[in-house]
Amino acid sequence: MTEAEIEAELKRTGWNFIGQGTFSQVYLSQNELTINGQTCHWVIKKPRISSSLSAPGRVVRKWNETNRERPAFVSKHGWIAPYMGDVEATDEQIAAALIEIYQRTGHIIADACSPKNFLYHNGAVYCVDFDNAFNRLSIESRKISFFTNHHYTLYFKGVEKQGFPISIAVIRALGYLEMQYSSETIRTQMIEKGFLTLRILQIIANYHQCRSVVPELISHLPVLARIEQLDPGNRIPNRLIDPSFVTNIADGITDDTTLELLEEWLITYMMVAPQLKNRANLPPLLDLYGCSNEERPLWLVKNEDVYAIRLLFKYDRSGIPQHFCGITLLHHAAALGKCASLRELIDLGVDLYARTAFLNRPEEEQESALEFAIKSGHGQAAKMLIDAGYQSEERTHELLEMSKRNPQNGLTLFILTAQENMPELLERLLQVNPDFINKTDASGCTALIHAVMRGHLNIVHYLVGQNACTTVKTAFSSSEKGHDFLNEFTLADWALYYGHQHVFELFSFMRSIIIENDYIKPANLDDAFLRSDLAKIQWLIPQGSPLLKKIINAMGTPLHLAIMHKQEAIACYLVKAGSDLAINSTQLTEQLLQTRMPG
Repeated sequence: MTEAEIEAELKRTGWNFIGQGTFSQVYLSQNELTINGQTCHWVIKKPRISSSLSAPGRVVRKWNETNRERPAFVSKHGWIAPYMGDVEATDEQIAAALIEIYQRTGHIIADACSPKNFLYHNGAVYCVDFDNAFNRLSIESRKISFFTNHHYTLYFKGVEKQGFPISIAVIRALGYLEMQYSSETIRTQMIEKGFLTLRILQIIANYHQCRSVVPELISHLPVLARIEQLDPGNRIPNRLIDPSFVTNIADGITDDTTLELLEEWLITYMMVAPQLKNRANLPPLLDLYGCSNEERPLWLVKNEDVYAIRLLFKYDRSGIPQHFCGITLLHHAAALGKCASLRELIDLGVDLYARTAFLNRPEEEQESALEFAIKSGHGQAAKMLIDAGYQSEERTHELLEMSKRNPQNGLTLFILTAQENMPELLERLLQVNPDFINKTDASGCTALIHAVMRGHLNIVHYLVGQNACTTVKTAFSSSEKGHDFLNEFTLADWALYYGHQHVFELFSFMRSIIIENDYIKPANLDDAFLRSDLAKIQWLIPQGSPLLKKIINAMGTPLHLAIMHKQEAIACYLVKAGSDLAINSTQLTEQLLQTRMPG
């Protein structure tokens, strides 16, 4: 049968197409069916490409080994399985399921973090895609080769950007164990002794990330288990529990060891505060930042090593210098926009109003950390400091006086209040300095433009009401030259680009705004694909719109772009939107489809 005949038969017999992945097309039964005693909705997964990994017999075998209570079957057009809904499992749920599946079957689901590969259904988590489920005993030729396969390296980098840090750590750790030890060793020394836990696997993943070859890893397991007992809340970051540290504390850790003592060992080992009494007599082997002891707190702030900052203030607060070259740690965090360090310092109760101590400046010219954040243009840092200590009328008055004394800092603060949605302070600043309304920053943007970019409709309404210029255009990017569109963005364009429909509708309604006929610029459409934003695609591009025929990047049409960015749902939408969008299959299309996932 041809593909068209198969699709027609499935539709005629009550199966609706609901989507597709790299290896399969999926059809859902219109009604509940009873198959081998199971009554539910079912899905048929029809292979799209010929591959030993997607062979129905192999996939069904792995499904049934994993989901024994909900078996699947080989069918006429592929394989059939119970429908598990469409609720994606969380990172934590996937990680727990990966460990349970590995303990029971030996399978590692290499692409567990791909969309809809793990689903949450009726209180349980199910793996529903086994094309990339590997087991050294069942696929001898490949074993766990995905860890050295270039395509899978790129895959892991891609999913890391989408989140799933816990699940990725579990996959990496299981692969690391498979490459280092036999199945028998893993079973007897880890699984049977209860060492195959989430925390221990996360630490082992860090071993792998450090590219550490640890022949004594098995001997480390009791130490790692003791650390897990001492630190059930994961206070100590896994990245700091490296092989050298574990080796050094192995002889000193006992049933009497406390978490506080473990932290003292760690802080000494890190050379954060080597002057502390070292009760374990550990050699300080790890100098994380390669700097002098006096400068180490500064480097912790710059590197946003929040845990080390916390340890330092907890165990050696009195030993921390008040100033570093005339500047406090809070000043450094604010000037660099290191918000994680800034938040930690605020929570630790440092002086928010401490001023610089430059010897060559009079007292009235010394500045606060907030002024440093403002001068550096770090809006989030400025907002954190304002929220933490500048809410009183007295402190607000200080900010207003600063804006009078230093108009450039005042303008920067005014724009930051628009970016960070601080309407009360914005209004007060504008009352003191009315000229701020249409002044631009170094990028050529006014406060109104920044508010539009962030989607702060309340700020936009206020600034428009104060007669802010609404016809201003700003350059988008020199890289956009060469397109058939203007290389300038109106306020409406910025609202579109960042997906703020409510702001866009405000400006499209205002008759004082002129929007070009082709206001959907290439950058807007490309950004929607990159963000996997189907809702934005459907909003930007009405079905049948001639704008879809525009060439928006070197790849060609929107359908090519959807394939390139691996957005199956968007590709399906474009295909269904009209025959003019469903471009003829080309060699480029096939290449893009083949490179979506390795294997």
